[in-house]
Amino acid sequence: MWLSRLPAAPCLEGLAAKLSMFKDLYNERESAKLDDCETQLAVYEGHGEYYLRHKDAFKLDSNNLKDGQRLRKLTVIAYLNPELSASHKGELRLYLADRIVDVTPRLGRVIVFKSEHVEHEVLPTRGFRRFALTAWYRYTHRAPEALPVSAPDGKIFVGIPAYRDPELPSTIANLVATADRPELLRFGVCFQYCEVEDSAIDGELRALAGGPSEIEVDRISYKEARNAYYARTRVQRLYRGEEFALQIDSHMRMVKGWDSLLKEYISQCPGKPIISVYPRAYQREEFNPPQEREGPLVMCIKEFSKIDGLPRFVSKVV
Repeated sequence: MWLSRLPAAPCLEGLAAKLSMFKDLYNERESAKLDDCETQLAVYEGHGEYYLRHKDAFKLDSNNLKDGQRLRKLTVIAYLNPELSASHKGELRLYLADRIVDVTPRLGRVIVFKSEHVEHEVLPTRGFRRFALTAWYRYTHRAPEALPVSAPDGKIFVGIPAYRDPELPSTIANLVATADRPELLRFGVCFQYCEVEDSAIDGELRALAGGPSEIEVDRISYKEARNAYYARTRVQRLYRGEEFALQIDSHMRMVKGWDSLLKEYISQCPGKPIISVYPRAYQREEFNPPQEREGPLVMCIKEFSKIDGLPRFVSKVV
């Protein structure tokens, strides 16, 4: 039961006040000052009750902090039992870095440890009522005020692998026509084609040269084609250090201002963002760009968690 829910309990309240000395000692030594406390009275009736191995707090990082979150930092346990015989159980087992320690619960004994660091459990309690008053001293996290972020600028490398695709020239033409800043686009194309049968496609592709966007084409025979990975590898070799990289297929259509829109999404994501989308289908002859911009799924890879080693994402549909 939380101490705040108990009726008048002056003895327990007095004990809790005395335990606050550990909070003061902690605040003298640590930069994260403890400013909050929750206190609980736990009773094990002695019929084999136990509590499995755990920590009182996760070691939090920037992936899962939010403004105003109260984080447990210090655990203080005071036992309220009389002296126990050796046959009684219910010890507190502490898993320390170099050893395991069992602590017998008895009147006047106080255990103090950092909530994030020490795993512990309560062994089965038999033959007596086990009382413990636990205080968790907490730090209230305050997130720094977010600074306004402007959309970044810079060149976009557009990588396109194409296998005998008649849509390739019109895809490039559409990206150029719908971009706010076509002069900042640089296309790298791996065109796998037949010189005879695909000459018309190649002619359209060559006609795009000299426009506002730079286009570099790696032409290879379709007979040398292997798989999508091989083609994309050749595309990546055409990258020249542009600030942004966009990887698309050779049959795509874009909304007006797509380049500015994607840069705006990028600016909303800390860390190393990746923007991904499943584009909707279009009819080649009847394609009309939608008037309203449709946002992709934005996945921001912030960092790898120190808890489980897995990447943490912030995702939203914009």
